[in-house]
Amino acid sequence: MTSNLTTFGKNKQANAIAYDKASLHVGLPGDKGSANEIPTEKTQDQIDNGDPAYARKAMTFSGAVNGGRDSNVQPTFDIPPATTPSHFALWEGVNCVATGELENAEPYVGQGQYTLTDGDILNT
Repeated sequence: MTSNLTTFGKNKQANAIAYDKASLHVGLPGDKGSANEIPTEKTQDQIDNGDPAYARKAMTFSGAVNGGRDSNVQPTFDIPPATTPSHFALWEGVNCVATGELENAEPYVGQGQYTLTDGDILNT
């Protein structure tokens, strides 16, 4: 026997997560969100990690409606040269709680900025 959550149940479940940060990735973030994140520090094989350097950004959401939550900020990330962000992850502290694909994976030849305009949560 299986059951389905009511809208009240979906809202309660969606509101239980205290999302606080977002990250950008150059490939699938993986279940733990640690794969393919844009580097925050210069690595040996990386000529330039950007100035200002990439960092995770604060992310907040409205209360759940119909089982989903809308992001109420649009964080802007600094993107280092020669980087193509394609995915994002949402975090509660040190735990990755959601991942998704960006609508437009745009290559950055030089230093640039990317604004995450829609990190909404759907609880279906």
